[in-house]
Amino acid sequence: MYTNDAGATWDTQISGQDEDAPYTSIFFIDDHEGWAAGWKCIFHTTDKGNTWESQQMPDIYAILEDVFFINHSIGWAVGERNTILKTTDGGESWNIMQYSFGSDMRFYSVRFYNELTGFVVGGRSYDSYGILLKTNDGGETWVDVSPQPSYALTSVTFIDTLTGWICGQGGTAGQPAELYKTTDGGQTWIKKQTENYTRFNDIHFVDQDTGMILDANNRVFTTLNGGISWDYTYTSGAWDLKSLSFWDNNSCYSVGYNGRIVKSSDGGLTWGNVGQSIDGNFTSVGFFNSDNGFATGYSILYRTENGGHSWTFDTILGSTEYYLTYFSGQRAYMLNRDFKMAKTSNAGEIWVLLDIPLSTSYYNDLQFVNENSGYLCGNDGVLKKTSDGGI
Repeated sequence: MYTNDAGATWDTQISGQDEDAPYTSIFFIDDHEGWAAGWKCIFHTTDKGNTWESQQMPDIYAILEDVFFINHSIGWAVGERNTILKTTDGGESWNIMQYSFGSDMRFYSVRFYNELTGFVVGGRSYDSYGILLKTNDGGETWVDVSPQPSYALTSVTFIDTLTGWICGQGGTAGQPAELYKTTDGGQTWIKKQTENYTRFNDIHFVDQDTGMILDANNRVFTTLNGGISWDYTYTSGAWDLKSLSFWDNNSCYSVGYNGRIVKSSDGGLTWGNVGQSIDGNFTSVGFFNSDNGFATGYSILYRTENGGHSWTFDTILGSTEYYLTYFSGQRAYMLNRDFKMAKTSNAGEIWVLLDIPLSTSYYNDLQFVNENSGYLCGNDGVLKKTSDGGI
């Protein structure tokens, strides 16, 4: 779905893939260029999503969970089955990144704060073991810096080169969700009290003081004092919230299951439904500006040009699940379950398909440190890197 009126209305964009396969992620680098990802495929647009081109993927068989670009060229996509991909050419090609931290890893999130230093979070598919990896050489080598003990980690965000947060799920029934903070660039992590909240899905900070966390029980947690204390509110409509997208410190969107999109105009204190109800489950949302954005999920990809007030189905990438997305300015990346990745450099006007390495594992997160250098992480310890923007 795409909006150009701050979510007031949304238009559907069509991608042409198998309608039973899910979308999982989308990322825009600016108003025009972006990528959409899902089951084994990535699509690219450079005209705000009006047209999309499939990008060649490596031989992998996994869901990509997250995509991140640092600039127009360098990006990452991560997912299940140890999958981490990197592109240095805007997604035209993707390389599988290798590392040796266990098997059957599912990576959920990847973030870089420069071309060299980044983090990947995830966990094993068959139990609740969590892992946090750090690289200081653009993803060539990785060090396990996981807080111990930790369970499956789902999202990572950095405010600057030193201060960052990770969140995740509890290990077993009754175990509290995972929440950690670092103030030394990830060398050490301090665990934060989370009471009996069972699973955190996404975390984002807009500055040192203001941050939000989504959980699986229809709640948005907000802090205004750097995580010293958190308050939560329930959202109406959407449940099992999966993704956050900020336009400024006050305006943000969230999506989840049952096809609802919710918006806050007061920094997350109150939320309301925007646009029509969609038949499907959303996993990711991203905006280029206050009006134009995309929402992706299981077999659905929608765009809005009016701030979410209306959404239209998008045919640009096919109806494969695009579960992994990354937005940055005019650029965006999308990755699907077929390990196809698409990239746009002009807020979705035109999408170009990128080549990424195939994997036996799904990806969980994608992050870029600049236009060329990006990383994908996923299950089974898979980590992939691109140095040419994904080309």
